[in-house]
Amino acid sequence: MTTEAAKAPRTTARQIAGDAVTLLRTSFDAAWPWWFALFVLESGNAARAVLMAPPVPAPGHAPPPITPLAIGLTLGLSAVGIVVGAFALRAMISGKAERPRLDKGFWAYAGLSLAASAVWTAVTVVTSPLAERAMAIQPPATPPPELLPEMLGALVGFAILALIFARLALWPVAQLVGEAGVGAGGSWRRMRGAVWPLIAATLVLVLPVLLLSGVLLMSVQSPTLPLAAAPVLGLAGAAEGALELAVLAAIWRARAKVLAEHVAIKSEADQG
Repeated sequence: MTTEAAKAPRTTARQIAGDAVTLLRTSFDAAWPWWFALFVLESGNAARAVLMAPPVPAPGHAPPPITPLAIGLTLGLSAVGIVVGAFALRAMISGKAERPRLDKGFWAYAGLSLAASAVWTAVTVVTSPLAERAMAIQPPATPPPELLPEMLGALVGFAILALIFARLALWPVAQLVGEAGVGAGGSWRRMRGAVWPLIAATLVLVLPVLLLSGVLLMSVQSPTLPLAAAPVLGLAGAAEGALELAVLAAIWRARAKVLAEHVAIKSEADQG
């Protein structure tokens, strides 16, 4: 690697998290319609979860398997969320309100994001039997010897997939903002050294909301949870989505300097 490439600006988790919070605050006037739309979407999804919640499994029994209807609803809601997220992301990066544009960049972003969502959903479905077997084990029973390696393998697989998605994070955003020349390879190179800061910043900002949302969603199985709780679940889901998009906008802005100042990295690396 050349000296110029080695001096590429370092991106830290603190920088990404701080920029994400700043972007959320400064772009609120431009992006608030999309945050409200995200809240409505998440509230509707929460209401669906309350109304369609499966019965609580008896001790020692696995929860019911994931149905094709549930998979279809997950992908459908993901598609709607991606559309809303695309417009919100554009507003955050540009810092100004824009009329929704269904241009080439939008469709490229939507297609890549939906493909990522489909891959993650597919891996979740494939590994769900392991989770069901683990949840069916009740103390003092011990898990079968083969279950632990299988669970460990599934966790490693999810971790590898998350790392790949992080290295490719700039690819869909580049399409959305008109940098169509930045493909998978360009994102992979320019995220070098920024993957762990991106993951750390996401965890710092999103994990508290994600844990709260998870606790609320688990309580959906309680027959005493009223439908009126859906807006609370929707607010938690919208906050989670907004923070994830803000982190994505922040990492794009941080690494855009690398795109502009070190555009010769690939050609120099090839020559070196």
